[in-house]
Amino acid sequence: MRSFAAASVFFLLATALSLAVASRPPAPLVDPSRGAAVPLPARDPTAVPETVAVVGRVVGPHGKPVKRAMLYMEGPSPKGGPTPSLSTTDADGRFHFEIPRIVLSEPRSTDRAESGPVVAAFAEGYGPAWTDDLKIGDPQGVTLQLTADDVPVTGRFVDLEGLPAAAVTIRAIQIDEAPEGGLPAWIAANGAAGDASRAFGFDSLTKPLQANLSRKIPMATTAPDGRFRLAGLGRERIVSLLVEGRGVETQVVHVMTRMGPAASIPNWNWRAGRIGPRAVVLHPAEFETALASSRPVEGVVTERASGRPLPGAVVRADVNSLDAYPTDFHLRFDWRGTYVRSTTDAQGRYRLTGLPSRKTVAVRVDPVDDRPLHPITRRFSNTPDAEPTRLDFALPPAVLVRGRVVDRSTGGPVAARIEYLPTFENPNIRTVPDRAEAEARSTDADGRFAVTVLAGPGVLTVTALGDRFLVADLVERSDARTAFPMVYGSASPSRCHGIAVIHASADVVEIVRDFELTPSPDAIVKVLDPEGRPLAGARAGGIPPADVAREGWWQSRAQAVFSVTGLNMNRIRVVWFRYEARRLIGTLAVRDSEPGPLVVRLQPWSAVSGRLVDAEGRSRPRVAMTCRRSSEYPVSWALGPIGATTDGSGRLSFEGLAPGHEYVLQEAAAKLPNPRLGGPLTLKPGEVRSLGDVSK
Repeated sequence: MRSFAAASVFFLLATALSLAVASRPPAPLVDPSRGAAVPLPARDPTAVPETVAVVGRVVGPHGKPVKRAMLYMEGPSPKGGPTPSLSTTDADGRFHFEIPRIVLSEPRSTDRAESGPVVAAFAEGYGPAWTDDLKIGDPQGVTLQLTADDVPVTGRFVDLEGLPAAAVTIRAIQIDEAPEGGLPAWIAANGAAGDASRAFGFDSLTKPLQANLSRKIPMATTAPDGRFRLAGLGRERIVSLLVEGRGVETQVVHVMTRMGPAASIPNWNWRAGRIGPRAVVLHPAEFETALASSRPVEGVVTERASGRPLPGAVVRADVNSLDAYPTDFHLRFDWRGTYVRSTTDAQGRYRLTGLPSRKTVAVRVDPVDDRPLHPITRRFSNTPDAEPTRLDFALPPAVLVRGRVVDRSTGGPVAARIEYLPTFENPNIRTVPDRAEAEARSTDADGRFAVTVLAGPGVLTVTALGDRFLVADLVERSDARTAFPMVYGSASPSRCHGIAVIHASADVVEIVRDFELTPSPDAIVKVLDPEGRPLAGARAGGIPPADVAREGWWQSRAQAVFSVTGLNMNRIRVVWFRYEARRLIGTLAVRDSEPGPLVVRLQPWSAVSGRLVDAEGRSRPRVAMTCRRSSEYPVSWALGPIGATTDGSGRLSFEGLAPGHEYVLQEAAAKLPNPRLGGPLTLKPGEVRSLGDVSK
């Protein structure tokens, strides 16, 4: 058994913690249909709800509430629009809506490494705000701060001959925010040294507003003179604009919502048959650029064995064909394959527009999921011509593998991705002309899947979504059946949760292979009050959304124990506990090697107050502030800042701070290299410290 004191020593050396604040009880909700205040629905704390409440506020750039802001949640596809509006803010900027609990563990549409929904707020006259930290169970909920929308994107598109490109549509498919310090500091850090290997690059940007939410921003269309104007993006951001039009190549243009010169940022790219950086141009908010021409491709897709047309096949641009798209910039999803695509009709016919007119392009064809046919890809010349390029496809027969992925302990279905990789010894690798690399397939709601494979030896890998299961090398470590074979592709037992070596026969059409995944051990944490007595009802945080979706998280709120999941890859999980009624708080570091039982003893939380002033000592009212971890220490991704806004006299206060951890105050909206105010703060249990006047 390990005490909280020991864990606290570890954190003082390794990290600093910042926690959510509940400074006042939630206001009554407003029923839009009646215009009357209604109380929050009462919940049985021991019950496991089928739906969970998402509550919070939407504020403007200066912290004032924004009325009639619309709340949306990420939809299932980057090509589709967002889900219908879930809520509208009241006069105090507050909102409330319910979502199914299971949604918290579902994968995102454009990033399989992340789970849980993203919620975004939109309001006329502002740039959007978004978050994936929904603070489920926190009475105050989440605060979404909209940005000023005073820098619209205005531009002009011309063709390669300099003539205006009219009737071209422009819409945002991704919006990124720069790290602290703003775009100028980020650009300078990426370009000053001239060494691309030292550049932060696009990986240093915060989590983006992705396609199915950014599409809420109305698109623009170029006028006869090729000019357009796009508003609603928010200032100091990087916006990826999808540009489409008749006779022009479908492409993405990256723009900064700020005036000034263009910027060139190195981006590591393995395309064009080599590994190395390629420059990505970021246009300023006002720019002009030329659009390349396009030539459509059309043809028929059939089954090779029978010659019958194949309806429902998907024909799309194939970015995995090395030098076919050498300057491609990777967004969080395959935007070319998403927007440059077509589906065959009942006669197997298709027409694909938006492909570039150049010497080498590539197109991929995938059959309907349950058809035993290989996907194929073809590189071809699509040089300019008045007539469409003719390109027919005949899909060769394959072996179909069906199966189901379940939890070994419960037998329930598991959401996972299935990938097939042929081995080096497979003699059929080169017997299927134009065969495309098999893409990973997802299980359905019942854990079932279907993938096509080559005849001969190969490997199926199963990667569960979320962090609930042990990786395969930990499960199979004592299993001497076989070593992991050499395969075409990137796969390893340490990167997936299930492995099966298969030997498909060319004489069969379909085989069955099921998988049972092993859950990772759950560390049990006992929660105690300051006197060492068991304390039921504390709320755990610093955990991934999938944990909140599980029944154990809800049941533990009525008990004095909590199970920490996801300890499957020699990680350290940072967990904090809050007991609102008694204003208690505690933190704990849980390692894979220490399954428990562990103990965390809560202490009275700390608070600070003060008055924000300028250099002349004048109060600064209505300034958005944060009290956050010290940047000198690494910290878990799950631990974010506490937000507050100074009142009319410039006064500020932060509650719910963890004793013994280092915090700093800073302006939330400051786009400065050093937005800190004063020095670091480390507080004692129950301490309420007055900072007096605070300034830069």
